[in-house]
Amino acid sequence: MSVDRAGIPPKTPGGVSVRRRERAALRGAGAALGLEDERLLAVALLDVAAEEVRRGGEFAARVRAAYATAQAETTRAARPDASARLVPIARVSDAELDPFAPLDPGYLLRLYGAAQLPRALAHYSHATLKEAAARLAATHPGTGPRSRRGKEDLIAYIAARVTGADATPPSPPAGDAAPHPSG
Repeated sequence: MSVDRAGIPPKTPGGVSVRRRERAALRGAGAALGLEDERLLAVALLDVAAEEVRRGGEFAARVRAAYATAQAETTRAARPDASARLVPIARVSDAELDPFAPLDPGYLLRLYGAAQLPRALAHYSHATLKEAAARLAATHPGTGPRSRRGKEDLIAYIAARVTGADATPPSPPAGDAAPHPSG
């Protein structure tokens, strides 16, 4: 892979992630200075750069130009659309809210409705969604998400189970053959 003068990979059609640019720039600076600890180097570089920016001049202009370039060339992790805010459709008693309780998709369904439930679930971590899906699968034997690896599959499973939109009957227990359609 080729890199530019600062050690940053060239722009790709999808852009370069902020983390990847950061790591490449630190590796390049570390190699040029003969320093190995990237975390300590990052602090030192930020201290010196902040002082130089406060002085103004050419360095500050170069930072602004590099910032604009990086902003155009980098990608960021997908975030929920700020314009698509969740809007409660019902008033739910504070007595029902326990911030220390496990995720309750039924509560979110009552609060936001079926249409907004997937977006509400998207705000939770992958681990929290896996736990909620496991609790639902335990109460609905023979069901489960297509995959536990992706948030999308977990959200689809939870939303379908909670809203009743999943009309798929549970799988028959092992060893029980389902009746053949013709007989």
